[in-house]
Amino acid sequence: MASNRLPSGTVSNSNGSSDVWQVFDGDKQKGENIAGFPSGYLRYQFGGGAKTVDAYWITATNDHSDTASPTQWQFQASHNGTDWTTLDSRDGETGWSKSETRFFDGFNNTVAYEYYQLLFSGGGSDGTAIAELALHEYAPSQTPFDLSASSIVGINDGIGFQTSDIGRAIRLLGADGFWRWAKVVARTSTTVVTVQLYGHALPDLSPIIRWRLGTFVPGKYVQSGSLYEERLAFSRKFSVYASQTGDFDNFATGEKDTDALEFVQAGGGQANDITWVAESDGALIIGTLGGVRALSGSGIDEALTPSSFKNRRSRTFGCAPLRPVDAGQSFLYVTRSRKSIAELTQNATGRFTSDDVGQISEHIPKKGVVELAFQTDPDPLLWFPLGDGELGGYTHQPSQDVRGMHIHQIAGSFAGSNWAVVESAVVTPGQDGNDDLWLIVKRTIGGVTRRYIEIKTAPFEYGGIGDAFEVDCGLTYDGVAVGTVSGLDHLNGETLDVLADGKVYKGLAVAAGAVSLPGGATAAKWQVGLGYQSEANTLELDVGGRDGSIVGRRKKVAKLILSLLETDTTGLQVQSFIRGRWEQVRIPSVVAPDGMAKLFTGNVEVPIDDSWEGQGRVKIRHVNPTPCTIRAMTPVFDAEP
Repeated sequence: MASNRLPSGTVSNSNGSSDVWQVFDGDKQKGENIAGFPSGYLRYQFGGGAKTVDAYWITATNDHSDTASPTQWQFQASHNGTDWTTLDSRDGETGWSKSETRFFDGFNNTVAYEYYQLLFSGGGSDGTAIAELALHEYAPSQTPFDLSASSIVGINDGIGFQTSDIGRAIRLLGADGFWRWAKVVARTSTTVVTVQLYGHALPDLSPIIRWRLGTFVPGKYVQSGSLYEERLAFSRKFSVYASQTGDFDNFATGEKDTDALEFVQAGGGQANDITWVAESDGALIIGTLGGVRALSGSGIDEALTPSSFKNRRSRTFGCAPLRPVDAGQSFLYVTRSRKSIAELTQNATGRFTSDDVGQISEHIPKKGVVELAFQTDPDPLLWFPLGDGELGGYTHQPSQDVRGMHIHQIAGSFAGSNWAVVESAVVTPGQDGNDDLWLIVKRTIGGVTRRYIEIKTAPFEYGGIGDAFEVDCGLTYDGVAVGTVSGLDHLNGETLDVLADGKVYKGLAVAAGAVSLPGGATAAKWQVGLGYQSEANTLELDVGGRDGSIVGRRKKVAKLILSLLETDTTGLQVQSFIRGRWEQVRIPSVVAPDGMAKLFTGNVEVPIDDSWEGQGRVKIRHVNPTPCTIRAMTPVFDAEP
């Protein structure tokens, strides 16, 4: 300002001073009395329309600063100069040094006002004085302005600003020694850019000597991210960055507890690349190629701040660049080779350790893990697509000592394989209270590669047989009884399994997007899709004999006792590993005269034609599009003494 009204806007204060404009003249060397008493107001009315102010700073005078400076105030805004809204309140601002500048923000104003004022008290008994008051306009509503660099040194490795910097975030050190950040909206030359400024107003527009160009640049993108203690944290290469508390767009570092953080070598002394970051209890977990680290406050239950932090190393497996999953009591992550899955747990001392969860079934993850997705309800299950297109699963109930891996071949085919390729998996909360597992599945249909988004249904429990959905890439029809259903264009030319009003039909062909029941049959409820079979193979029997384990001894299984829950036994078969003949599980009362499948719960005995060379191993399979749940199996066998 050059006067109380020039060049734009109006400056006023409580004692009507004619030279109060000097607190807005950009000169920090001159002080100005803003009131003849310890209390009063300093007001500015914008000319040409309202502005959105989200920060301000105050500079004390260069003489008698401690006795003349205000110590408490309200920073207020108004649309009419009469009705005021308090945006920020301060108290106990004592101990001012000569020409000291203090910065005030954090009130996150997004409303444009025409009037702003400092309503103060606690100043000097002979009057209250400051040198400068600066208001910062909210960056998104700000008119961009040109900013110059003193040279090209330190900018893009010494070549200066480039057109590729447009849209990039930059940090810059103002003439007052305070770091700010801005966004480049245009580039004029190697030393001049047009910016929108965030945080605090600059004291002047003198050329900036020190610049730090933002991490978000072409070819150098963020590799992983997470929320932690109300901060947005992300990693790139060896470094971790965290935003200001509660302000995910602000990465301006500083010394306040709420300021943004920057850890240049967060990956450890070996300069291991960071592959992921994740929020955990009391720490930001950092996965690196060399192992897992924990970034946290320096004390127990202490927040992570610029002045309180520690980066602890743990003796764990190296991490692949695949996001881990929170499994409740632990984290599950893929090791560096992508051929095993580790469980990350925290011990009583706060250290992290990891163990390979797939040692018994290591052949499954060795096919190469592509992605992780964890399902909590109805059962805790880890799902992971594999490099050969199969879908791996891991039942994870450590509190019950239940752990086990399984593998799933989704029905269909692709590029000569006998199964469809699962490319991606993700879990979301479902509308029925269960978690939904979403899959992207690739198949060859009619000689053309097609991709489908499919949802895995929850396990069948306590329902009618007609409601069971046990097909892949399928649809449901529920309406009046019909003999033909359409809408199956996505499976043209394929042969499908159908469960129609509880009756099983297999090998029905799709033509022109429709499929028909044979023999003129009709049904009101259809479950239609690609059929699949479920199979389980047991390991060699290992039980105690009279003189120790019977592993390696000849043994022969005479029969198998199965404990079933709501199972259609017409599709359930058992086989010896040696004989190769499938034995049908038979319960005469299960199939009614109308051919409708019935569900059986209880124990059933199945005789097996086994050989003494079979090691006591058996196979179990279910081939119908109907439910099958085996709760337990008990072999009855003979073994060499």
